[in-house]
Amino acid sequence: MATAGPFKPSPWEPLCVYPDFPQDIICGDSWSQKNRMVLSTEFGTFLIEDGLSHRLIFDKSVQIKQLDVVEQHGILLIRAGDRGRDSKIHVFRLSEFDAEAGGDTLPKTRSHSKERKLERTRGCHIYSLTRPGGSHLRMCAAIGRRLVVMQWKHSAAWTAWCPASDTDTVDGFVFVKELTASEVPSFVTIVEGATGCGDWALCCALRHNFELISAEGASRILSVETSNKPHLVAALDLREDEEPELLLCYNNTCHFQKLMDESMASTAFDFHWNSVPTAVVCAFPYVIAFTSDTMEIRLIINGNLVHTMVMPNLNLISSKNDIFFATTAPEFFSTRTERIHFDGKTDKDDKNNSPPASPHSAPLSASPEAKPMRIYKIPLSTLSGTTVATCERRCPSPAEPDLVPAPPSGDANFLTVDSSRALSRSCSSSPTPGHVPCLPGMGINK
Repeated sequence: MATAGPFKPSPWEPLCVYPDFPQDIICGDSWSQKNRMVLSTEFGTFLIEDGLSHRLIFDKSVQIKQLDVVEQHGILLIRAGDRGRDSKIHVFRLSEFDAEAGGDTLPKTRSHSKERKLERTRGCHIYSLTRPGGSHLRMCAAIGRRLVVMQWKHSAAWTAWCPASDTDTVDGFVFVKELTASEVPSFVTIVEGATGCGDWALCCALRHNFELISAEGASRILSVETSNKPHLVAALDLREDEEPELLLCYNNTCHFQKLMDESMASTAFDFHWNSVPTAVVCAFPYVIAFTSDTMEIRLIINGNLVHTMVMPNLNLISSKNDIFFATTAPEFFSTRTERIHFDGKTDKDDKNNSPPASPHSAPLSASPEAKPMRIYKIPLSTLSGTTVATCERRCPSPAEPDLVPAPPSGDANFLTVDSSRALSRSCSSSPTPGHVPCLPGMGINK
């Protein structure tokens, strides 16, 4: 594959990592060191191994609503149970699911999860973790208005030095502090190194604004400017010149909020998406918004639109290292005329790319109308042009990244980008109403 000139692939070109997953995905995370993924569905939770097979690791008696694979400490965190007192966070060792390391290949049941529950998280409706790569793993569990902060007792450096000694599960988390939000938060972001807020702070999404709570308990309201009822989407922890900064996302707006002093000075720079996203990911120099059927990519420096991809039933799975997402397999989408590029496969190979039958694959009671999901990966290294896998800074770029205005003439699988949209200078356009007649995976044309 060419790496320069007109045949250079776009940095956001997705690669297929699993062609035929039979269920809608509730949540999931990547297990990068083992080339695996953990995916939760209505029918249980599955482990995808080497992109070839999936096997059940939790049966459907364990309804997992949220999960995180913490490879740094070799643990799997899950939030399971219905809302209310039955909802708790549970801690498992990743080695328990690794058949190569002698793990049990039989799926775990509700009785297994009872042995691994964190009692302090009873009634938890959402939790959040610090970003990978920090010195310590911290977790905030929201239980109504209560915010329970815990920390893994071993530092990342200690675990890296003595990995065989870090074998804890629920005993590995130690209680740090309990804080209280003004309202029940819909999500919480842990901000590390927040100047004026101690070593860390919590950014809580309330009904109509964001609330920043310091480690000492001091609270500040971060108001959003909108004439409509705000829908809070995300609060991303960024850094510019080693100063903590938040990217506050609400409705179709992204707003940069500095945390540098008591005045809580904010930048005058906002940018707007063409529709209200369900999730936002920072992958310097880009920021990516996901909706139910659209992926919109903009430059984080100035908010300029770079590319738009339309895919049915789009669902962000994980952006911890690389970006993983699922969409309806394109052959089951009747108006599809182009195919998303497969990782080294041709169209001839694509005709029979369902995963081979495996003795570990679990039978599923999917409805006949269910359409299989295809899982893709966008490597962060290709987006950033480096080997760094996390977005740590938002700093000026000497030049805007190269854009590919048209697909290579010999590659029908390449995702196209509309040059007129890619060169748009507008970063304040309002949401585009109505139906946009375009094909999945292609740039939106006006």
